[in-house]
Amino acid sequence: MIYYHFVSASQIALLMIYPKNEQQDLTIDERKALKAVIEQWR
Repeated sequence: MIYYHFVSASQIALLMIYPKNEQQDLTIDERKALKAVIEQWR
């Protein structure tokens, strides 16, 4: 599970969930996509 905590908005968002037996870590493209989402929220 990947959570992002909005300090200024006092919110927590569930960004992504995946089973560890299917995927150990995020791919580079997934990291870039999540970063883009977080940047839009700032």
